[in-house]
Amino acid sequence: MATAPVARLVAERVRQLRRRRNWSAQQLADACADAGMKTLTRGTIAKIESGVRKSVSAAEVQVLAKVLGVTPNELLAPGSRQPDRRLSLSESLRPLVDVLEQVPFLQEPAGVSLYLDLLADQLGEPLDLPEHAELRHLLYALVFACAQIPGGLRALAEVLQILNPGSSHAAEARDLAAELDVADFLAPGQREQLLTLLAGQDRRWLAALYRTAAAPYGADVHPDVDDARRLVVRLEQMNMAPGGVPPLLLFAELVAAGAEPSVAAALHEWSGTVAGRLGLGIACGRSGGERPSKRCPCRAWPTPT
Repeated sequence: MATAPVARLVAERVRQLRRRRNWSAQQLADACADAGMKTLTRGTIAKIESGVRKSVSAAEVQVLAKVLGVTPNELLAPGSRQPDRRLSLSESLRPLVDVLEQVPFLQEPAGVSLYLDLLADQLGEPLDLPEHAELRHLLYALVFACAQIPGGLRALAEVLQILNPGSSHAAEARDLAAELDVADFLAPGQREQLLTLLAGQDRRWLAALYRTAAAPYGADVHPDVDDARRLVVRLEQMNMAPGGVPPLLLFAELVAAGAEPSVAAALHEWSGTVAGRLGLGIACGRSGGERPSKRCPCRAWPTPT
């Protein structure tokens, strides 16, 4: 994930909020026990705050937030000493929670129960979720729990697709889950930089370049997909062929080949920065409109229509 690890976020906020109340770790443990979480002992809290413990369950976050007088979202918010940190985990997950909250069958307890049962089967393990929580709090806990399991967010979206096939909610959840799962491919801000450079380009042309860059992996994508953000996120998910370049970098260079010079130069610079971060020796020094050489990984060069 591109966000800070869950345990580290919780550690920073728990320590900060506990000290603000002038509580000892034992006093916090006593408050947690009174709230029904006896497993949050003084020793456990010390391990969480010190970073020795690497995971915190959704149920523990709920109790810690309650006794410290904040919401679970606020408990996961970065501290004031870190103004340059990316969005907190709760903020990053909010769009996915918003989508789930609009799914009709999740408005009913029976629908929620079925969804959770199928998701547990898909994950191969039960989820530790709070009981008798309001729907939005439950969905936050659900998404939060899935975010800590490798492939958990994708499984969440896949089960939604099974229960609500072809719906706009399922499609949006899939794309949001994919974006959260692959965020580490790009450094903070790099996706938005690319999307800014793609703004104003013909959507049908971008879709054609996407299919070229994604082949053969993108063969099953509907040809009318033309939202730049979705194209970029899907390309981030794709593995590169042996000896090749990541499809997203190939896509950026294909766009650069047909873009006006200033945009092309910016795209080349963006690709080089990403490639350097990934440890790839990829460089493409062509200017906009120049055909790639035979040795260039971007030699499949569709032209704008």
